[in-house]
Amino acid sequence: MGFEYCNPGWSYGPKRREYHFIHFVKEGKGTLTIEGHTFHIHKNQCFIVPAGEVSLYAADKKDPRKYSWIGFLGIESGRYVQQLISNKNFVIDIKLL
Repeated sequence: MGFEYCNPGWSYGPKRREYHFIHFVKEGKGTLTIEGHTFHIHKNQCFIVPAGEVSLYAADKKDPRKYSWIGFLGIESGRYVQQLISNKNFVIDIKLL
């Protein structure tokens, strides 16, 4: 679990992790690249990366993102993550307080 203010243009990956993780975008925008697709992400969205998937995510150069994240793994976690990303939609609109 963590929280980060990204520098403009900051990126991480491509990387494969052994656990699932969810990033909650609190401000700014950026991109997520996974399974050959690039998703544009912004405030009030989260993105989910399943364990074992290679991903690359980056902050916008003009409006970098601020986000919190959580990584997890468990007996049924893979099944729950697959339900969240049905139809390979790794980005979900949410309302953050």
